[in-house]
Amino acid sequence: MTVSRRNLISYEHNVQCEIIFIFLVKAPKIKKIKGKKSVKEGRTIQLRCQIGPAKPQPKIYWEKDGVILKKGKGIQIKSGRKGSRLRVKKSKPTDSGNYVCVVKNAVSTDRMAINIRKVQMKVERPEEVMYLSYEDMKYLSPLLTSTKSSCHSLT
Repeated sequence: MTVSRRNLISYEHNVQCEIIFIFLVKAPKIKKIKGKKSVKEGRTIQLRCQIGPAKPQPKIYWEKDGVILKKGKGIQIKSGRKGSRLRVKKSKPTDSGNYVCVVKNAVSTDRMAINIRKVQMKVERPEEVMYLSYEDMKYLSPLLTSTKSSCHSLT
């Protein structure tokens, strides 16, 4: 897409010039989001948002459940011309949710979502290791206690 702007400039001696500015612009477009939709507790959630060329260069940011994510406290975000990578380290069941990559420039905004359905909680017993989803934990909570993100059977 091209955008033009005309300016009329008047000089002394009744000379008038027209200057035309032409700007090439292109709306940002997300090609795809890659990442695992289910992650074990304590592991890193890693999502990649790949974008196409855009002018002017778009800003890229991530949202989780409608809230803009910021770097820090186990959250890493790296963005460049071709896209962005989000990492959530040491994931917890509360890190499950709807993650959205947003690209925005002066022309337009594009969004694409990925739903991380389950961050599975690790349950250890001396004889076996099981992985339960956060939803499963709701039903088993009367039988289990939680200590430092680990659950132990009361029996």
